[in-house]
Amino acid sequence: MKGYHGKVLEVDLTAKSFKEVEIPERLLEAFVGGCALGAALLYKRLNADLDPYSPEAPLAFVTGAFTGFSPFSGRHAVCGKSPLTGLWGESTVGGFFRGRAEKVWR
Repeated sequence: MKGYHGKVLEVDLTAKSFKEVEIPERLLEAFVGGCALGAALLYKRLNADLDPYSPEAPLAFVTGAFTGFSPFSGRHAVCGKSPLTGLWGESTVGGFFRGRAEKVWR
């Protein structure tokens, strides 16, 4: 289960800071990628009083377990608290996730 390299990048846009956070192996085995892993990572950070639009409201951008290793498996999910329902919200997308950094890596 090292498709995630055993860690995630936690980014704080308000403080303009970031840090690497280790993901416990038991979590990767129990919640295999995508929305399931996003839910596990956000579980303790979401509560009923949290405003989904506030700077404290977290979003998880997570990939599937086989992304980058298997053809046609390039999927990722964005998970967080839904502003519509006040409950869980998620969206999954297929294809490439490209940004400005990709130009630097080539």
